[in-house]
Amino acid sequence: MFGVTGRLARVDLGSGTVAIEAIPNSTFTRLLGGNGLAADIILRGVPPGVDPLSPENILVFATGPLVGTGIQGTDRLCIAAKSPLTGLFFDSYLGGRFASTLKQAGFDALAVVGKADAPKYIVLSDGGVEIRGAEGLVGKSPKEAMLDLTAEMKDVEVCSIGAAGENLVRYACIVHPRRTARSGVAGRGGLGAVMGAKNLKAVVAQRGQKDKLKVYSSGGLKELKPQIQVNLDEKTKHLQTMGTAFGVGLINSLGALVSMNATEETFADAESISGERLRNQYYRRNISCHSCPVACGKLMELDGELVKNPEYEAIYALGTMVGLGDIETIARANELCDEYGLDAISVGVTIAFAIECFQKGLLSAEECQGYDLRYGDGRLILSLIEATARRRGIGNLLAEGSRRMSQAVGKDSWKYAYHVKGLELAGHSARAHKVLSIGYATGTRGGTHQDTRPRYGPGMRSYEGKVEQAVASQNQTAVGDSLVQCRLVMEAGLGIGFNENYTNLLAAVTGWGPDATELNVIGERICNMERLFNVREGISRKDDTLPYRAMWEAVPPGATPGELTPPETLEAMLNSFYTLRGWDQNGIPTKETLARLGLEGY
Repeated sequence: MFGVTGRLARVDLGSGTVAIEAIPNSTFTRLLGGNGLAADIILRGVPPGVDPLSPENILVFATGPLVGTGIQGTDRLCIAAKSPLTGLFFDSYLGGRFASTLKQAGFDALAVVGKADAPKYIVLSDGGVEIRGAEGLVGKSPKEAMLDLTAEMKDVEVCSIGAAGENLVRYACIVHPRRTARSGVAGRGGLGAVMGAKNLKAVVAQRGQKDKLKVYSSGGLKELKPQIQVNLDEKTKHLQTMGTAFGVGLINSLGALVSMNATEETFADAESISGERLRNQYYRRNISCHSCPVACGKLMELDGELVKNPEYEAIYALGTMVGLGDIETIARANELCDEYGLDAISVGVTIAFAIECFQKGLLSAEECQGYDLRYGDGRLILSLIEATARRRGIGNLLAEGSRRMSQAVGKDSWKYAYHVKGLELAGHSARAHKVLSIGYATGTRGGTHQDTRPRYGPGMRSYEGKVEQAVASQNQTAVGDSLVQCRLVMEAGLGIGFNENYTNLLAAVTGWGPDATELNVIGERICNMERLFNVREGISRKDDTLPYRAMWEAVPPGATPGELTPPETLEAMLNSFYTLRGWDQNGIPTKETLARLGLEGY
């Protein structure tokens, strides 16, 4: 098939062996690549019940057919494994330039198993795959590791972990630093801890011959790119000017900006941490992922240096959730997260949970080991981020995430833990935004807005049609993550809902153009594969739920007063969702559904 290399590199760090496998064309037509390919490798290769931090877990780096074609927003990498945070299938994504470089090195994907006896890094290049010693990189930040490795090798891109990954923080991330352009972060699910548990400090890809990747119709791509650009120019002006931080003011005005550990859904100091303020007072220049004209990344000036603007999710987790209205401190906290390799969402939401537990007397001063936990304290947040990355003092408990922390604290603390299936929720309200009520509850990964997508505007608070919207959205995001294309660029450039843009693009790249119905089936197939893995790990209807606060505590006065999703309403939505999915009423895919999707072999 055109658009792919058809090669998978398998590395066993325990034995030090490397094998190169051919990926059949049938795998691409069934699953596309990226998310779908990773789900296939993990579902087949990871035994049931395996500890995510054990050598048996498989860590997958996967590209898709659109990667390396130059189509807007397609330098995206899927990284997946069994999550140490959730214990379930987890896929996370990063931009930058690593994905296209991996393809130029001659590989669609890398699958890593085992544990090295000493720190290592992996190099993929024209010459094959090497495992090298990384003793000199231990303790270094991802950026420092990148600078060392790029000084040794030319034309390379690096994915690395920091102190959090080395210390097995359950929400450690994987960072792809770049010198001047936009860096990438596979932020969620703790995949950096999987790397750390394998004694794998970094993965390096080296660009090879550019003519290795052949597309079916280069002329067809040249025709499609300007059409996509017209859509992007029309629909991404807010991202081009302010980045995702534009959402702070908008979402706050709609009463859906989750704050103070979800006790509030508006934030009084929203204007001081808004995208508008960042643009007007701190903005210096745009930065972008490779082959992306949107350039939603921004650099701001702080303490005499250029640092990246915090994204909307970082402003939520490190700002509104912990009651912090100081944009400069939020930016410093965000920089610390990248330096240590920490998921900004999970660390912020977990700290917010700890603050509320302390204030309610569920955590003692002795347990907090000298910390006076309170909202709005910037120095406290910066100190707790470092303590978490180092697993020092109370940071050792914070490093476990809010679900495990609530289990350790006990009492009524579970009511204040803002997570689904162990994943701390993103900054989009499960109470005010009804598609996310069912979306968070049923999503493979738990509390992420990247499985079911939020749609702000009229009707967001209505339950009507939201189950159908969630199913369609989950199918589409599974396809987007398998192509692999940036979510924001896909939605703006190709459209929300499958259409001829997707068909024509795949036809030009691969020579195979599945229509909207076929694409939806592919997305459905991937979602069911993920569900099969999770069911095998014990997931059922009992786990498809929401945080206590979203179901039992109404939103206080503001733009959305009284909003919640009562348990009986969620139960009714689950009944409809399971019927649409072809699952039984316990949330298990039926034999008929598996047969229809060709999944009997799993």
